[in-house]
Amino acid sequence: MINFTTNQEYQGNNIDLLQGLGTEFCTFRQAVDYFNLTGKELKGAKSCARLMKILDKEITKNGKKEKKKVPFYFNVFEKNHLIETMKNNGTDIFSNKEEENNYDIASFYCNKLLGNQ
Repeated sequence: MINFTTNQEYQGNNIDLLQGLGTEFCTFRQAVDYFNLTGKELKGAKSCARLMKILDKEITKNGKKEKKKVPFYFNVFEKNHLIETMKNNGTDIFSNKEEENNYDIASFYCNKLLGNQ
């Protein structure tokens, strides 16, 4: 399981949450930036999981700065779902039909290898 915009793998409990949902994910803002969208093109997209990351937060208490670990929750979207949503909303992210066909073929074989079909 990777974030397709950063090529970083998900870690810890997040892997368990993403198991069986796909192979490539990102947040809404990352999708907007990655596909160069305004956000309207993703109307109707549903997140597939709510993940958690632990952040270090500085808190000032009684004049002393303390570092505290706090959870940060965020939603992720599966790449193929985002592409289908953009197609349904009339957005063409592929420069030509051959590129789209290559993506569909690669997606098909990837899903077949993962046992999703």
